[in-house]
Amino acid sequence: MAARVFSNHSSSSPEDPERVPGLGPVRETGSAETASSSTQSRHRIYIIDAEPASANGLAALLNQQRDLICSGHAASYPDARTEVARPGHSEMLLLVLQEASELLEALPRLRTELPGIPVLVLCPADEKVNAELAIHAGASGYIMRREPPDELLGAIRSVLKSQVYLSYDMSLRVIKRLIESDPTGPNFVQP
Repeated sequence: MAARVFSNHSSSSPEDPERVPGLGPVRETGSAETASSSTQSRHRIYIIDAEPASANGLAALLNQQRDLICSGHAASYPDARTEVARPGHSEMLLLVLQEASELLEALPRLRTELPGIPVLVLCPADEKVNAELAIHAGASGYIMRREPPDELLGAIRSVLKSQVYLSYDMSLRVIKRLIESDPTGPNFVQP
């Protein structure tokens, strides 16, 4: 059996059975060996996503990786609370939001009730406004839904390393604003 690779192209119709919502069409490649790796050495990611088809596609993507595995998924945080709170159950939450307004509802509760578990937000809303909002609300990273699967996997791996993930463009935007907010200019190098 071959592994499934998710493409960011959206050329297939919504009814196409080989299309994973939000991730594009699926193509077969390689062997199933990747999907059957030992779960003991894999990082456990719990998905919170109100769209079952999307959650299943994300779970399949995670389970194909040698170092990642989906430890479960639920439609909302209240549905996931008991399972995720068990010690050792999950190392990270992938919070999939349909609208940016959900950020202020979900993240403060997650940070209060699960302070040791990092959260990566996956959202279709524009990162120029919402990425900083997510970070200030306690997320460890923010990635837009339109990003290709390899970028999402990179974001997950960054957050698992205790790094903050923002896209390259968003990182530059934040750094530029920090530099511009200092009236004396950057003091990185002293002559």
